[in-house]
Amino acid sequence: MRAYRYNYFAACECYYPVPGPVEITVEDGRITSVAAVMTAEPVPEGHWGGYRTVEEMFAFIETALDRRAYRFEAAYHPKLGYPTKFNVDFTEQYPDDEEFVDLTDLTVIAREE
Repeated sequence: MRAYRYNYFAACECYYPVPGPVEITVEDGRITSVAAVMTAEPVPEGHWGGYRTVEEMFAFIETALDRRAYRFEAAYHPKLGYPTKFNVDFTEQYPDDEEFVDLTDLTVIAREE
């Protein structure tokens, strides 16, 4: 996929500028826009740091597996294979290092040529 958009929701003890899901647009491997799903209000580019492309989600999942996360669960789209949700808790000792992510409504805008 050269360009795509999807809805992204993360729950964690971390900072996200918008409560609730956002719609993320990716072009040529880079996030090009982020907007709140409920209001369509754009998220300023300076606040995109916690959001991930699908490729970055695969890398995050690989890191969790390489680090042998204390708890890890993932689900993938049955036909396209991208992660639709994952739950990672890196260590049992730290109560606030969990991250829960849902990725929904992925739409391909442009395919690789």
